[in-house]
Amino acid sequence: MTPEDVFPAFARAIATPLSAALRRLKSRPRLVLEPGRAIVEHPVYLLTSVAAIKRLPSGAKAAVLDAGVHLLPTAYYTALDIAPTEPSPLSVEEVTLFGPLCMQVDCLATGLRLPPIRRGSVLVVRNCGAYADSQSMQFIHARPAVVLVSEGRAELLREPESVEHFVARDRLPERLRPPAAPPA
Repeated sequence: MTPEDVFPAFARAIATPLSAALRRLKSRPRLVLEPGRAIVEHPVYLLTSVAAIKRLPSGAKAAVLDAGVHLLPTAYYTALDIAPTEPSPLSVEEVTLFGPLCMQVDCLATGLRLPPIRRGSVLVVRNCGAYADSQSMQFIHARPAVVLVSEGRAELLREPESVEHFVARDRLPERLRPPAAPPA
């Protein structure tokens, strides 16, 4: 469902019983909505590439991506909309998609039907807006750049993180520093 479909139905579901209840209330209530997911889920996409292809002990195909649950925490409770970015042949195969975290919980999709993919293939995770970026974490891997694409133009909103970003604010107390080497 798109926001254009959801908003009118949502408004009716709230406004109809609220209007009926207004006659019985002594004061007018304040209705506050936080429509974050409905507004920003659909326009946000994440591009990820296949880092490795593996065969599981069962013989099923698996791919390791450069994005995982550290960038897509919603994968824990909702199916992700993942597709190839390039036109592909009509043949499909089932594949399980894992993130790069080397942890059992870093599984983005199981038995997803995709055209044949290989190392370097780029996939798009559609409709992953809302809270994915704000809930993402720097765990093992740095977070990628954020880019706004509008009217055929791409504009950098946030640079990709680096190791320097991780350690830039760290400080080592003077008492724990090794003694300076004597001049040569």
